[in-house]
Amino acid sequence: MTSFFSSKKKKTNDCSVDLENDLNKTLLKDINTRHSMNKVKKSQNEKGSIFPKKKKSCSIKSSHESFSINSSNIISLFSEQNERIIKVFSLIDQNLPNKKTDTEIKLRLSDYEESNFFQGKNIIITNKGLENGLRLQKDGFVFFGTCKEYKGIIINDYIINTENLNIRRYFVIFYKDNSYYFKANLDKDDVERENLYTYIKISKIKYPISNTRKNFFQIGTCLFNTEVNKNDNSIKIEINTVNYRKTYKFSPSDINVIMIGRDEKNTICVNEKLVSKWHCNLCYEALEKKWYIVDGYLNKNSTNGTWKFCNEKVELINQTDYIKIGKSIIEIKKFS
Repeated sequence: MTSFFSSKKKKTNDCSVDLENDLNKTLLKDINTRHSMNKVKKSQNEKGSIFPKKKKSCSIKSSHESFSINSSNIISLFSEQNERIIKVFSLIDQNLPNKKTDTEIKLRLSDYEESNFFQGKNIIITNKGLENGLRLQKDGFVFFGTCKEYKGIIINDYIINTENLNIRRYFVIFYKDNSYYFKANLDKDDVERENLYTYIKISKIKYPISNTRKNFFQIGTCLFNTEVNKNDNSIKIEINTVNYRKTYKFSPSDINVIMIGRDEKNTICVNEKLVSKWHCNLCYEALEKKWYIVDGYLNKNSTNGTWKFCNEKVELINQTDYIKIGKSIIEIKKFS
């Protein structure tokens, strides 16, 4: 079985040779200018010279001519070129391979509250992947599942030891473009058979609503989905509860904030026990022409949270994110 994501080979940029050539050309140009000035001004006042008694000279040759300059001229020259030299060697240093920084962000995965998904273990993930992962590949991808191999190929980095659960490859966490991403339900047939779906918790930070496909959310025991019209950016919201199903449609020209909650004053009232009075809101940003969803109201989060179904890759944008897998919740915390 081939890997779900294909790894890309990293290109190494060794520009130290080019930078050194550019530096030499710049220094040679400035030395030529100095040499022309010295022809006009033949003698210098030794009182202001750093080496008044003895002048050391060196010869610098170019492809065109050869000439000599003294130590005081060299010191003056490098003094003027100091800032440029620092910048050049700074660029060389940045392009050195395998350079480590103190700000490298890692992830710590652990069970939240009474969950027992990782059986009390802390899982550490770096931008290269899982240390001592079963696949032994530092490609930035970490696969989780209930089996190690499939058709003789190791397909997972970490084995989930859960009873009565058989999902070959369940979810993946990967690093791309300086960010971590999460994608679940890799084997959809296994997930649907086990009826084990995955959600990520929405925080106070605005979470973008996709306008290319349906978005599914959970608040309490209520499920609802949103669908954005590409032509006029109107949004359709379908509410599914135990007792009823209802569909709403809103245009951004009429309303830009849609409140959902148990209170009757909400734009959409969902009278369910596990739904907060002001549970979440959908807001439209006119400049971006995009809808967002935010948990809670003002500075207060909802009691049971707003959860987005992970039917596509989601960026881990918070310092701490929460993933709900069935009845279990795992905590993903960033640290350096």
